[in-house]
Amino acid sequence: MTQVFIMHFVCSETDKPFKVRFERENDSALFTIAKAKRTGKSSPGERFNKTGDTQSSFAVNEDELNFSGFFCPWCNHSGSQKKPSIFIECGRCKKNICGGNSGRIRFRCRSSCGHRGFMSGSFTSYMGSLRQDPESKHLAAPQEKLPHSGKGGTDLIIRD
Repeated sequence: MTQVFIMHFVCSETDKPFKVRFERENDSALFTIAKAKRTGKSSPGERFNKTGDTQSSFAVNEDELNFSGFFCPWCNHSGSQKKPSIFIECGRCKKNICGGNSGRIRFRCRSSCGHRGFMSGSFTSYMGSLRQDPESKHLAAPQEKLPHSGKGGTDLIIRD
């Protein structure tokens, strides 16, 4: 049975929400990106299952997710030499924001938040919703977990 982990984000350029669906076949495999999808007006903090019931948040260790292929479906940001961060957690609004408005060391959140700052820190885990999906068609071949370096993730967090 496929495990599905969904993370919620907001585009830094359009201020619109999106979610990324990760899948894996078993506990020893990495979660890989199955799709990124624009979402409607629901809050990025809300989690819903197929029947519309709210799901609780779940933390996944940073070494369990493979972000290869990540992109923002609103502005198409996927990281670059000038804008290397694919996403950032804003220190003010606490949302995962795509890195489209950020540079190497400075961050600018979405317009409805307006926070700006310097990037620092790294993720050790990611919050999202987790469920089992017996009908899922896993798009990527399972990958084994990478050895944990003990140094934390590579994505950045904004500190106030």
